[in-house]
Amino acid sequence: MLDIITDYEALQKKFGLLLDKSGYRLDYLANQIGIERSYFYVKKNRGKFTLPEMKKLLEIIWKPEMEDIIEGEILKKSDKGDYASPKEIKEAFT
Repeated sequence: MLDIITDYEALQKKFGLLLDKSGYRLDYLANQIGIERSYFYVKKNRGKFTLPEMKKLLEIIWKPEMEDIIEGEILKKSDKGDYASPKEIKEAFT
């Protein structure tokens, strides 16, 4: 159970990266969740989106290529080539 919370916290911290890599304009995404653009940028930079905001944004931006982005972040932290240990996977998103 604790792993679920840890994974959520890691996703929340790296959520800005997913938004950047999505290809959507950030002002468009801010409009879609009903917040001001400047407030959206602050939330993105601090990794402080709420769960409902993250769900709505993921419904907009998620595509299969996003998994490649996540795996790429994991591999960047790995010094073992194509394989990362569970610890390295967790560290990539913390």
